[in-house]
Amino acid sequence: MPKGERGFGWDKIFKPKGYNKTLGEMSLEEKKESAAMVFRELKLHSALEEEIFYPMLEQLEIGDLVGEALDDHQTISVLIEELEEMDIHQEDFINKF
Repeated sequence: MPKGERGFGWDKIFKPKGYNKTLGEMSLEEKKESAAMVFRELKLHSALEEEIFYPMLEQLEIGDLVGEALDDHQTISVLIEELEEMDIHQEDFINKF
């Protein structure tokens, strides 16, 4: 059941991990806190893949999957940097996040 009046699209049904509210019910400050958690988890995920998983894949010599994945990681890293520097009240923040 959709809940909340804030946001758009999936905001009224998506509940971030650790929260009892949908994004549509959250204040901007709560969304900022949730975004910070997402950024930390994405950075940890990327680091684990880059330091442990990808080196093992490279040994299998299965094409350029690792290179493509590292390109994706770079794109995500740039996006996270941009979002971390933005004010959550900016419309661009919500659109990019």
